[in-house]
Amino acid sequence: MISVDIDLRRLHRLSWLFLTARSAKGLVMPLLFVLFASASNPWARFELFGALFIIPALIGGIIKQRVYNYRFGEDDLVVRDGVLTRKERHIPYDRIHNIAVVRNPLHRLLGVASARIETAGGGSPEAVMSVLSMAAIGELRERALDLDESPRLSTIASDGEGTPEPTARRRTFSTLLQVPASELVRLGLTSGRGGVVLGAVAGLLFQFQGWEFDRDWGSEWKSHIPGNLSNLVPDFIARNFEKGALGGQILIGLGALLLFLIVMRVLSMFWHLVKYYGFTLLREGNDLRSEYGLLTTISSLLPVHRIQLITVRTTLLQRWLDRSTIQLESAGASDEGSELSTQVGGSGASKRRQYLAPILASSKVAPFLIHTLPEADLENVRWNSLSQQARQRILNRILRITAPLTLILAFVFGLTPLPVNPWSVLWLPAIVLPTAYIGTAGWLRFTAWGLGDQAIFYRSGWLSKSVSLVPFSKIQTVSLQESPFDRRRCMASLSVDTAGASPMGHRIAIPYLDATVANDLQRRLYAEAEATEFDW
Repeated sequence: MISVDIDLRRLHRLSWLFLTARSAKGLVMPLLFVLFASASNPWARFELFGALFIIPALIGGIIKQRVYNYRFGEDDLVVRDGVLTRKERHIPYDRIHNIAVVRNPLHRLLGVASARIETAGGGSPEAVMSVLSMAAIGELRERALDLDESPRLSTIASDGEGTPEPTARRRTFSTLLQVPASELVRLGLTSGRGGVVLGAVAGLLFQFQGWEFDRDWGSEWKSHIPGNLSNLVPDFIARNFEKGALGGQILIGLGALLLFLIVMRVLSMFWHLVKYYGFTLLREGNDLRSEYGLLTTISSLLPVHRIQLITVRTTLLQRWLDRSTIQLESAGASDEGSELSTQVGGSGASKRRQYLAPILASSKVAPFLIHTLPEADLENVRWNSLSQQARQRILNRILRITAPLTLILAFVFGLTPLPVNPWSVLWLPAIVLPTAYIGTAGWLRFTAWGLGDQAIFYRSGWLSKSVSLVPFSKIQTVSLQESPFDRRRCMASLSVDTAGASPMGHRIAIPYLDATVANDLQRRLYAEAEATEFDW
């Protein structure tokens, strides 16, 4: 039993600095945009006086540091906050599932960290402490999680305040996965995270005066080439790059698109390398812990019994490189947009989607999962195909959309004075229908559902493929849907919901089942869910 401690703990003395920075962070990008976009308008620079709003943020940060405190009770953690409205939260120790720790370069320079306390209740975290000393973080984890972390934390503590006494039980650590930098580069190559950054930079470039896409590129090109070499360029090529030349604009546009894609991939590789550098997945007792980050380091604990859904995803580029990613959903707190919103990797796909393994050789996925989570046995799944009527249903749906759209376009072109043959719109079904047939055939070859000893599995996809599983013990509801078209053909769709359900990402949602198969599967899942005890 943990003894009562009535001594109040407060935030670190430098917390006001981080609280002010977090409040003022939203002003930085608008101010930078004004600074660049108003180069030709001196009056617009008066908007920079918006920076004065940092002063209230500074005052608020100082007050927050003064009033925020916490203490360790006998059975719970007591957190107090608020100025006009005082709030006191009692968080039982046995409900705390994770204390995520985040350290950016400034944190490490000052020997502090931010901590987020999460329970299984979902929604916002129970408490966010910004910031604490590393000794205070160690004490918080030791008292709240009944875990002695002093041997680990003492290697990174740099504030001179010592480490907590090893009074709690020790856990054993074993390394399950370490992702080298070369694999993170491959992950960035197969992702598109650099597009947002590149788009913002391109937007700023277009704000500068003198930027004009339709220019006499031929003359400018020749002016930068020595006279002897410029004579080697044929005149018909130079004419295509004169101002107003359509051919030159198309070529420049294609070149700009190719450059955009290349730069986007380079930025994506850089982003993934910085964010997930040193990604390590550890088994800590019966739970998992991830540690990663080059500039901002994140350490997060994930109880295995909170995992609700696991997805193995392989994009087209990853298939060429023989790589896959493993994501999971968990029941618990989420705070989208916060630097503390990630657990076990933080893929960013949704509030509760996280990386279990950012990238892994496809041949190693099944052994890794069975070693990490025994119910995720992909090698012994009994796969079942969808209904034989699925192909016809899919193609009929595409035909019902394509045919009216083609007739509408032909009618519109027939009424307009444009010299266009109305029947030239037949290119639409000529392209869409063969592509749909090939894509449907490929999708149906891979798509299937299956039952394991402890979980239900569903896989789908064509160019990009995904396999998801939900343990029987995590099933909350099993839904059976029948549209009028389903009832006409004696078919149904079945979906499985969990406590950590998110509308984003691949899920257990099986379409185009025979009605008898769907009903039998629903009854089987109900029976399996009732036979197992749900554990938060």
